Amino acid sequence: MTRFKEPTHTDLVLQALINAEDFLTMKQLVEMKCGNVNQVSAACWHLRKRHAAAVEIQDGLGYWYACPDDDDRSRKMVMRQPEEKPRKLRRTKCPVVKA
Repeated sequence: MTRFKEPTHTDLVLQALINAEDFLTMKQLVEMKCGNVNQVSAACWHLRKRHAAAVEIQDGLGYWYACPDDDDRSRKMVMRQPEEKPRKLRRTKCPVVKA
């Protein structure tokens, strides 16, 4: 049984920024259910550090936008494809003996 992995808050914020046609503020990202204020803030600053997002500050308000072409993170999330036929189960060291 494969475990379902939820996307991280960083991935959610990056996808929201990529899908947006305009700049987004932190408040808008929180309202888009990308996480709470602390999670969105940490994700935005991480993306800025790794050049995947940038911010323009005007009148004390930050406007975030995506820069996916400049992303220098080493690991990028790829969509997982389910296997056509499942793999065989692993054998145990102590086989179960039926009586």
